Amino acid sequence: MKKICFTIGLCTFIIVGCTEKIKKVEVVADLENVISLDSVNNYLQIDSLIPISFSDLSIANIDKVIMSDSSVFILDKEQQVVFRVSIPTKSLQKIIDFRGRAQNEYISITDIAMDNSSTLYVFDSDSRKVNLYDVNGKYQRSMPADVGSSIAISSTNDIGINTNQIGENILVVYSSSGELRYRIPYPINASDHVLEDLGSVVSYGDKFVYTTPFDFSIYINQESTNDVLAEINCGINQFDVKKLRGLDYQEYLQVLLKESRKVKMFDHLNMYDYLLFLSTDRNDQLLYDIKKNKVVVISNVESPYNLLFSSPVSVSKDGQFCVVLNNTLVCDSYFSEIKYGRTKLPQLQPKGDIENTDDNTIWLLMGTVQR
Repeated sequence: MKKICFTIGLCTFIIVGCTEKIKKVEVVADLENVISLDSVNNYLQIDSLIPISFSDLSIANIDKVIMSDSSVFILDKEQQVVFRVSIPTKSLQKIIDFRGRAQNEYISITDIAMDNSSTLYVFDSDSRKVNLYDVNGKYQRSMPADVGSSIAISSTNDIGINTNQIGENILVVYSSSGELRYRIPYPINASDHVLEDLGSVVSYGDKFVYTTPFDFSIYINQESTNDVLAEINCGINQFDVKKLRGLDYQEYLQVLLKESRKVKMFDHLNMYDYLLFLSTDRNDQLLYDIKKNKVVVISNVESPYNLLFSSPVSVSKDGQFCVVLNNTLVCDSYFSEIKYGRTKLPQLQPKGDIENTDDNTIWLLMGTVQR
């Protein structure tokens, strides 16, 4: 049995409006062994699997998903557009597609985020700016920003940008008006190497939680300084950062290729109440229960339900969750495995409308986060 040890050091951590001091603890998670569906059901009440079909549009790649009210917003970096899925009408619409150099346009979309008023923030690292749009894609305003890989909006509308650059800062924070508030330096043990366009940041109340490649700590800011929220040791599955010391660029690439199945970073952060959702770069999907100091590897749930948690979980501010899945995974894999047998999720039985789906169909696994 292969184990992974998570050593958690939480310092004056805010959990939805209340401050709670948690002592340093050790948590063990198992990335190798299968877990029961009940382990996930204790946290995620799975309600439905909804097909979204469309003929005149095509999603090339799903890079980021945001869930808000009755809509799901999808960033497709390959096409450099943002789609909106209406859950009630099961329809898809392209709402942001404004490439260019004008004020209301962008050169490329690095990341997207949403504030409490459902304003969409489109981060264009190449242009060093953030454009704000409403949920229909109508341009509102722009503000300057640092280069980086990820963006998040706090409950006080501060803007946090994970820089993921070789430099002095890991996080840059701006006010809602675009004024620089503070910069948080990299830890002294930071690697000299980066992985392009990786590293994540998510808001947690008025604070930010963030990660960076080749560093197995998850950080939370305290004012303008770093605190370690979690130090994660992935055991034999973890990339040995020491192997990067003294390497030139070509040697660095060779090591990455050789160690391609090792965990090098944590990404796709999502937080709701006392639960932290995150992915590894090899696509393990984890859920960390802060109150119980427990980690659940939801991508290791028993077959075929593991297929439903093969992509990152997105959670809205009211506790609704969503996982976006492709048609092949659902119809050819999930449904084909449960069609002739008993299922622990009768609400996800195949229905007649699956006959009308095709490769352009996406599926929304929907439900509610349990507290």
